[in-house]
Amino acid sequence: MEFNLTGGAVARIINEDVTTERDLKPVLQVIEMKEVQTKSKNPQQQQQEPKKIERFMLLLSDGSLTQPGVLATSKSELVKSSKLLVGSIVQLTQYICDVIHDRMIVIIIELEVIVEKYDIIGKPVPAPKSSRLTQIPTDQPGTVMAQTNSLGGRTSAGSADRADPTKKRRVEWSGKMAEAKERNSTPAIPSDMQAVLKRCETIEKEVRSLKLNLSFMNRKDSEQTKQIEELQKQNKELTDEKERLLEEIERIISDSGKM
Repeated sequence: MEFNLTGGAVARIINEDVTTERDLKPVLQVIEMKEVQTKSKNPQQQQQEPKKIERFMLLLSDGSLTQPGVLATSKSELVKSSKLLVGSIVQLTQYICDVIHDRMIVIIIELEVIVEKYDIIGKPVPAPKSSRLTQIPTDQPGTVMAQTNSLGGRTSAGSADRADPTKKRRVEWSGKMAEAKERNSTPAIPSDMQAVLKRCETIEKEVRSLKLNLSFMNRKDSEQTKQIEELQKQNKELTDEKERLLEEIERIISDSGKM
């Protein structure tokens, strides 16, 4: 059985033609999956051990191009229960596209698993960076600037560093400290990944808040509907009672005429 992915979906996402499910509910395939653990600490519980949060990064494919995404924690159970696997074909039913550190990321809030496991469709390649996301920095970090010395020659910042023994010792010391820290702690999550996960947490909180508000509104509507139904029922009972009384009056009048 063949499945058709939504062709051109990734290109539309990176070009910002698609930002939420209101624009498109694409059918895509999961071709890679990676677990990322973060720690969350409640400010009111400073003494307690930070709570570990499991998140899953997905690489999605439309058959031609690939697009990275982050799965909401509320959907992590799909992965743990093996309902969402590498090769799964899914439809994104609720999501947000966001630019984080010049990268387009799809934050997946709700999805439907159409097929749990399927062979990789096509030969997808990483999507090229959209021109809309490209920014030319005015100051490129790490650029070696040429300097003119008093004799008219040119020296680089790198050679100046080598000539400064104090700076060299500082660099060596920093390197040793970094190695010691690495031995005593888990590897740090890259800053761009931290930004992605932080944005995902914020959006999940907003979604939960919206769902609570919607639930409250629905409950209120339900209560009003019950009140209307109760009033309609009372109105019908009063109408029936009125008809019964009219019939009784007619009967009494009829009996009086016979007398």
